[in-house]
Amino acid sequence: MSDKENAESNDTNTHLIIPTEVLPDVLPIIPVSHRPLFPGMMIPMVLSGDRMLASAREIIESESKVGGAVLIRNQHDGPMSSDDLYAVGTSIKIVKVTPMDEKTIQVMITAIKRFTLAQALTDEPVTRWRVHHNYEEDSPPTEDMKAYSMAIIS
Repeated sequence: MSDKENAESNDTNTHLIIPTEVLPDVLPIIPVSHRPLFPGMMIPMVLSGDRMLASAREIIESESKVGGAVLIRNQHDGPMSSDDLYAVGTSIKIVKVTPMDEKTIQVMITAIKRFTLAQALTDEPVTRWRVHHNYEEDSPPTEDMKAYSMAIIS
């Protein structure tokens, strides 16, 4: 390949993705209440209940250890479905698990990247979505975005 052809080829490649950064397209979903997660956050979460534990177990037992966290839009006492969740979430990696009792675990989660719902696949026993990850180059957050993020988190 000549230098000119190589340069033209490089001009068409706008953004390379390192294979270890490629996230699964189908994710088990953990519904979260109160606060959304943002990429770069590392937080502990306490998970309890059969469905939450089944989702966590599926994430932990997967090769990638990656799942999704989505904020609950409609909190109610009945069974939760994909319709009760927002369509935008954050891919997460479970990095540590601490059992508390038979029905409760504490997990340390790292939030990785934002995603949008492409298709809700299942709600029982585990909520599972096909998602579209945003692999576009991240732009630095503006001062307004930093303030807004801090207001939501606090």
